[in-house]
Amino acid sequence: MIKHELHVVRFEADGRLWSEQRIMIPHEQWSPECALDAAFIERLADDYFRAMRRMTFGVFYTVQRGEVFAMRAPVVGDVLVFADKHVASDVEGARISWTVVGGAMRSRRAPEGGTISFEVVEDQSGALVTLIIRVEDYTTRLIDLFGKRLGIIVYLGTQGLSHKTLTLRFLREQAHRLADS
Repeated sequence: MIKHELHVVRFEADGRLWSEQRIMIPHEQWSPECALDAAFIERLADDYFRAMRRMTFGVFYTVQRGEVFAMRAPVVGDVLVFADKHVASDVEGARISWTVVGGAMRSRRAPEGGTISFEVVEDQSGALVTLIIRVEDYTTRLIDLFGKRLGIIVYLGTQGLSHKTLTLRFLREQAHRLADS
């Protein structure tokens, strides 16, 4: 299966993170049963959060609390808390996102918590379908603890490395599953 993946991370001057992992799948390998709609993107996001438990051997897992849900870890409790779910779709694809509203890893000094989003889009030529997982405007608590410069280094070697590794693994699994269905 031919697929291309991309991982990009950057920090703004104030320490806010922008991180994106994507995998591009040739359209001819995309299963015709998989519509690029809101139902698909909601399933993809649900699969991602369930996969975290499996891929981390139960260290990270999610719990639902009404409209809010939390990524949890033993001893730490809520690592990240998500709310304000937003789903959108059009002819080119679909997107689902949540705002990060709390948790042990969210910066206490940042006024906004950032967002996590999942997207599926078809390029204009129709040749590729792309699955995207993006974190935007998120400030890790590691910057609060270590300062911006050292906090970014610690983030990249810990939380960032974990996020990159697990997210790209998940996207590879999804690309394989979607191409084989």
